[in-house]
Amino acid sequence: MKKAIWITLGVLILVPALLLGGFYLTIRYHYQDTFMPGVFINGFYAADYTPEELNEELKKDTQCPDFTVKDKDGNVYTFSLAEIQYDQDYYAQIKKIQSSQSVFDFVKWFTGEEITFDEIEIMPETSYDSTVLHTYLDSVKYLEYFAVCSRYG
Repeated sequence: MKKAIWITLGVLILVPALLLGGFYLTIRYHYQDTFMPGVFINGFYAADYTPEELNEELKKDTQCPDFTVKDKDGNVYTFSLAEIQYDQDYYAQIKKIQSSQSVFDFVKWFTGEEITFDEIEIMPETSYDSTVLHTYLDSVKYLEYFAVCSRYG
């Protein structure tokens, strides 16, 4: 009789523990490389995106291919950001956010607790060829006065 009680107690404890552990490991495995539901980054819903995919989406969303300046006389000057090899990258920040996710936040979706959405705003890391930019700016007539002033004073 004691053996039957121990087996019953063992089953009553072990089965739920195995189910919960299996659920946890399944969720953790499924979202190990992607974002869990409820995360917005720069207004983009990040669920099920890898950091690499989200980085590309954010880069597409914020591209500004040309830079245009209009001077006081109405002359318009345009140059391409590709000319100065401009690039922006969100990957490091996205990866940091993705690695800080908790499976326990995901459990709230199933337990009926208040579901919250994380709305995160991040800025890209940018790079460009400053030599090419300075060469261009030095050649533009509307900046000649400022270039002269900045060199001498």
